[in-house]
Amino acid sequence: LLTLLLLEVTYPSIADVMWCLGYLPVGAAILIHLAHYRGQISIWRLAMAVSAGAIFFFILYRGVLEPMFYGYALTQDLGSMFNVLYPILDVMLVIGACAILLTLGPRRWWQPWLFIGIALVMWAYADATYAFLTWIDAYNAKDIGPVLVDLPYTVAYLIFGIGCWLAVPTPSESSTMTTTPPLSPALR
Repeated sequence: LLTLLLLEVTYPSIADVMWCLGYLPVGAAILIHLAHYRGQISIWRLAMAVSAGAIFFFILYRGVLEPMFYGYALTQDLGSMFNVLYPILDVMLVIGACAILLTLGPRRWWQPWLFIGIALVMWAYADATYAFLTWIDAYNAKDIGPVLVDLPYTVAYLIFGIGCWLAVPTPSESSTMTTTPPLSPALR
Protein backbone atom coordinates (compact mmCIF):
# COMPACT_ATOMS: atom_id res chain seq x y z
CA LEU A 1 0.00 0.00 0.00
CA LEU A 2 2.84 2.39 0.83
CA THR A 3 4.44 1.64 -2.53
CA LEU A 4 1.20 2.55 -4.29
CA LEU A 5 1.16 5.85 -2.42
CA LEU A 6 4.77 6.44 -3.61
CA LEU A 7 6.03 6.52 -0.03
CA GLU A 8 9.35 5.02 0.98
CA VAL A 9 9.12 1.91 3.11
CA THR A 10 11.78 1.33 5.75
CA TYR A 11 13.92 -1.74 5.21
CA PRO A 12 14.41 -3.89 7.15
CA SER A 13 11.38 -3.80 9.40
CA ILE A 14 9.68 -6.14 11.84
CA ALA A 15 7.75 -7.46 8.83
CA ASP A 16 11.02 -8.84 7.42
CA VAL A 17 11.68 -10.74 10.63
CA MET A 18 8.16 -12.16 10.56
CA TRP A 19 8.49 -13.00 6.86
CA CYS A 20 11.70 -14.95 7.50
CA LEU A 21 9.99 -16.82 10.32
CA GLY A 22 7.25 -17.69 7.82
CA TYR A 23 9.75 -19.79 5.89
CA LEU A 24 9.78 -22.27 8.80
CA PRO A 25 6.20 -23.57 8.44
CA VAL A 26 6.40 -23.59 4.62
CA GLY A 27 9.68 -25.53 4.71
CA ALA A 28 8.27 -27.89 7.35
CA ALA A 29 5.18 -28.49 5.19
CA ILE A 30 7.36 -29.37 2.20
CA LEU A 31 9.48 -31.73 4.31
CA ILE A 32 6.41 -33.42 5.79
CA HIS A 33 4.94 -33.78 2.31
CA LEU A 34 8.19 -35.32 1.09
CA ALA A 35 8.15 -37.71 4.05
CA HIS A 36 4.86 -39.14 2.77
CA TYR A 37 6.70 -40.25 -0.36
CA ARG A 38 9.86 -41.47 1.37
CA GLY A 39 9.74 -44.98 -0.07
CA GLN A 40 8.77 -43.74 -3.53
CA ILE A 41 11.57 -41.27 -4.17
CA SER A 42 14.60 -42.68 -5.85
CA ILE A 43 18.10 -41.45 -5.20
CA TRP A 44 18.54 -40.23 -8.80
CA ARG A 45 15.32 -38.16 -8.63
CA LEU A 46 16.43 -36.63 -5.36
CA ALA A 47 19.84 -35.98 -6.91
CA MET A 48 18.12 -34.30 -9.88
CA ALA A 49 16.15 -32.05 -7.52
CA VAL A 50 19.25 -31.10 -5.57
CA SER A 51 21.15 -30.55 -8.85
CA ALA A 52 18.38 -28.27 -10.16
CA GLY A 53 18.51 -26.36 -6.88
CA ALA A 54 22.30 -26.17 -7.04
CA ILE A 55 22.18 -24.79 -10.58
CA PHE A 56 19.52 -22.28 -9.49
CA PHE A 57 21.64 -21.31 -6.47
CA PHE A 58 24.78 -20.98 -8.61
CA ILE A 59 23.02 -18.57 -10.96
CA LEU A 60 21.66 -16.67 -7.97
CA TYR A 61 25.07 -16.59 -6.31
CA ARG A 62 26.98 -15.45 -9.40
CA GLY A 63 24.40 -12.85 -10.40
CA VAL A 64 23.35 -11.40 -7.06
CA LEU A 65 25.11 -12.66 -3.96
CA GLU A 66 28.74 -12.69 -5.14
CA PRO A 67 28.73 -9.01 -6.20
CA MET A 68 27.20 -8.19 -2.82
CA PHE A 69 29.90 -10.14 -0.97
CA TYR A 70 32.64 -8.29 -2.83
CA GLY A 71 30.85 -4.94 -2.82
CA TYR A 72 30.67 -4.45 0.91
CA ALA A 73 30.79 -6.28 4.19
CA LEU A 74 27.55 -8.10 4.96
CA THR A 75 27.77 -6.95 8.55
CA GLN A 76 27.46 -3.37 7.37
CA ASP A 77 23.77 -3.26 8.19
CA LEU A 78 20.83 -5.49 9.04
CA GLY A 79 19.30 -5.03 5.58
CA SER A 80 22.26 -6.77 3.96
CA MET A 81 21.59 -9.84 6.11
CA PHE A 82 18.03 -10.02 4.76
CA ASN A 83 19.31 -9.42 1.21
CA VAL A 84 21.28 -12.65 1.53
CA LEU A 85 18.83 -14.61 3.68
CA TYR A 86 15.74 -14.22 1.47
CA PRO A 87 17.25 -15.67 -1.74
CA ILE A 88 18.93 -18.54 0.13
CA LEU A 89 15.70 -19.52 1.87
CA ASP A 90 13.86 -19.27 -1.45
CA VAL A 91 16.32 -21.68 -3.06
CA MET A 92 15.77 -24.17 -0.25
CA LEU A 93 12.02 -24.08 -0.90
CA VAL A 94 12.60 -24.48 -4.65
CA ILE A 95 14.73 -27.59 -4.00
CA GLY A 96 11.90 -29.06 -1.92
CA ALA A 97 9.31 -28.29 -4.59
CA CYS A 98 11.57 -29.84 -7.28
CA ALA A 99 11.93 -32.98 -5.17
CA ILE A 100 8.16 -33.23 -4.80
CA LEU A 101 7.63 -32.70 -8.54
CA LEU A 102 10.18 -35.34 -9.44
CA THR A 103 8.74 -37.75 -6.88
CA LEU A 104 5.16 -37.41 -8.07
CA GLY A 105 5.77 -37.64 -11.78
CA PRO A 106 2.69 -37.40 -14.01
CA ARG A 107 0.10 -38.17 -11.32
CA ARG A 108 -2.91 -36.30 -9.99
CA TRP A 109 -0.88 -34.09 -7.65
CA TRP A 110 1.85 -33.23 -10.13
CA GLN A 111 0.03 -30.30 -11.76
CA PRO A 112 -0.71 -28.39 -8.53
CA TRP A 113 2.91 -28.77 -7.45
CA LEU A 114 4.09 -27.55 -10.84
CA PHE A 115 2.22 -24.29 -10.30
CA ILE A 116 3.45 -24.04 -6.70
CA GLY A 117 7.02 -24.66 -7.89
CA ILE A 118 6.74 -21.96 -10.57
CA ALA A 119 5.46 -19.55 -7.92
CA LEU A 120 8.40 -20.37 -5.64
CA VAL A 121 10.86 -19.74 -8.48
CA MET A 122 9.17 -16.40 -9.21
CA TRP A 123 9.39 -15.44 -5.53
CA ALA A 124 13.07 -16.35 -5.56
CA TYR A 125 13.57 -14.15 -8.64
CA ALA A 126 11.70 -11.26 -7.01
CA ASP A 127 13.66 -11.56 -3.76
CA ALA A 128 16.99 -11.78 -5.60
CA THR A 129 16.10 -8.78 -7.77
CA TYR A 130 15.06 -6.81 -4.70
CA ALA A 131 18.30 -7.73 -2.94
CA PHE A 132 20.34 -6.61 -5.92
CA LEU A 133 18.41 -3.37 -6.45
CA THR A 134 18.64 -2.41 -2.78
CA TRP A 135 22.34 -3.24 -2.81
CA ILE A 136 22.99 -0.79 -5.66
CA ASP A 137 20.47 1.63 -4.08
CA ALA A 138 18.22 1.55 -7.16
CA TYR A 139 14.96 0.35 -5.62
CA ASN A 140 12.46 3.08 -4.99
CA ALA A 141 8.74 3.53 -5.50
CA LYS A 142 9.17 6.04 -8.33
CA ASP A 143 11.37 3.91 -10.57
CA ILE A 144 11.31 0.55 -12.36
CA GLY A 145 12.05 -1.39 -9.15
CA PRO A 146 8.43 -2.14 -8.22
CA VAL A 147 7.77 -3.41 -11.75
CA LEU A 148 10.78 -5.75 -11.63
CA VAL A 149 10.04 -6.93 -8.10
CA ASP A 150 6.44 -6.37 -7.06
CA LEU A 151 4.78 -7.42 -10.31
CA PRO A 152 6.45 -10.89 -10.45
CA TYR A 153 5.83 -11.28 -6.74
CA THR A 154 2.12 -10.57 -7.15
CA VAL A 155 1.84 -12.81 -10.23
CA ALA A 156 3.56 -15.55 -8.19
CA TYR A 157 0.80 -15.26 -5.58
CA LEU A 158 -1.78 -15.77 -8.32
CA ILE A 159 0.10 -18.79 -9.70
CA PHE A 160 0.46 -20.19 -6.17
CA GLY A 161 -3.29 -19.75 -5.68
CA ILE A 162 -3.99 -21.61 -8.92
CA GLY A 163 -1.79 -24.46 -7.70
CA CYS A 164 -3.66 -24.60 -4.40
CA TRP A 165 -6.99 -24.46 -6.23
CA LEU A 166 -5.94 -27.34 -8.49
CA ALA A 167 -5.05 -29.37 -5.41
CA VAL A 168 -8.63 -29.25 -4.11
CA PRO A 169 -10.30 -32.53 -5.02
CA THR A 170 -13.39 -32.46 -7.19
CA PRO A 171 -16.57 -33.93 -5.69
CA SER A 172 -16.05 -37.18 -7.63
CA GLU A 173 -12.44 -37.42 -6.42
CA SER A 174 -13.26 -36.67 -2.80
CA SER A 175 -15.69 -39.61 -2.58
CA THR A 176 -13.02 -42.05 -3.82
CA MET A 177 -9.99 -40.58 -2.05
CA THR A 178 -8.26 -42.41 0.74
CA THR A 179 -6.65 -40.69 3.64
CA THR A 180 -3.06 -39.58 3.38
CA PRO A 181 -0.46 -42.09 4.51
CA PRO A 182 0.55 -41.87 8.15
CA LEU A 183 3.58 -39.88 9.13
CA SER A 184 6.80 -41.75 9.54
CA PRO A 185 7.82 -42.45 13.14
CA ALA A 186 10.57 -39.81 12.83
CA LEU A 187 7.96 -37.07 12.26
CA ARG A 188 5.49 -38.10 14.99
